[in-house]
Amino acid sequence: MGSLQLGTFLVYRQRFGNRNSFAGTFLTVTTITLVLPSLEVAKNLGSITQTQSDAFVLAAVIVCIFAPVVFNSTFRLAKADRIKQRVVIIGANVMTIPIAQQLERNWYDVRVVTDDQDSYHTYDSELQNIYYLEQLNLATLKQAGFLMTDILVIGLQKGERNQVLALGAKEAGVDRVIANQSSMRTANEQTQALVEAGVEIFNTYNVQASVLRALIESPSIMQLLTGTEAGLFEVRVKNHRYSGIQLMDLPMIDQITISRIRRNGTWLTPHGTTVIEYGDRIIFTAKDKDVVANLRDEFARPN
Repeated sequence: MGSLQLGTFLVYRQRFGNRNSFAGTFLTVTTITLVLPSLEVAKNLGSITQTQSDAFVLAAVIVCIFAPVVFNSTFRLAKADRIKQRVVIIGANVMTIPIAQQLERNWYDVRVVTDDQDSYHTYDSELQNIYYLEQLNLATLKQAGFLMTDILVIGLQKGERNQVLALGAKEAGVDRVIANQSSMRTANEQTQALVEAGVEIFNTYNVQASVLRALIESPSIMQLLTGTEAGLFEVRVKNHRYSGIQLMDLPMIDQITISRIRRNGTWLTPHGTTVIEYGDRIIFTAKDKDVVANLRDEFARPN
């Protein structure tokens, strides 16, 4: 290993462990795109012969084959790479508790917060992370650390209170805020204010109507969404390693079916030659939950 690779290893070791630093260093030697033009210049200057140039090219090709093999066999995901997405659900009721239970079994770190003592005691034995706050407002949520989350779901049955919490959470910097606006008395102006602030809205009445319509019009799709063996999943591409790769070259592509790609607010119809871009949201179906988990680790892991 040359001095450059040794320096790379020492830099990597400040952020990663010895094992992954060693694996990553091997990728830095796969520089055939630099070797070829350098050799061409050297031949033109008469510094090396054609035989020497061929030897360098052969060595570069061997390194490009060998280095990725070493990386794949050595690299291991660190504990930090397996961090689950954080979700905080405000409100413990018959709508939010089943969702929290299902999310806990997947790749989400779920916490449920309530100010209803009866609900807390009712669901305390059913959830691992449920918390009671005597006063539930933006100040207490921030003080308790519940605004330090990736997704905040406000599932209270009070539209005006949900609006206050949702707008405050967005101002506090929460990336995604989902608010229940199920009250028939909720003014359109209030809902519009939430949408303009970037809050995602769900309405149980509209959801129930949509489900009923789907059961009538597309029963097979509903079976796909609610079936135990298959499911519809979404993952956002945050790993630069897969940026610029065609769909046909994705890992485990033979075990999933990609139905749509969401890019910059636009839906794309995928083809085998469709090139993935950083930030794409890939919608796909899969039967094997392990495949889904592996893909999520690959795509969602920042690189």
